[in-house]
Amino acid sequence: MSNLTILAVAAMLFPPLRRTYGEERLKSIGRQLVLPLAYGFVVLIGMLALVAVASRAAWPDRPRSRCRCHRKLHL
Repeated sequence: MSNLTILAVAAMLFPPLRRTYGEERLKSIGRQLVLPLAYGFVVLIGMLALVAVASRAAWPDRPRSRCRCHRKLHL
């Protein structure tokens, strides 16, 4: 997206956001900046969890360690 498009979307979303939360302009601008960052963080954590679960399901029988130092000694 171009910078002009992002600016236009932000300008269109500002009045409804301000009306919904009933706050002053500066707080609404701050909320408009923080909400997408928080959403992106939640999506990132979800994607990382999905990758971890999928990788574990793809290789369930792989050995945990290949070095001999962690193997138990059988005497």
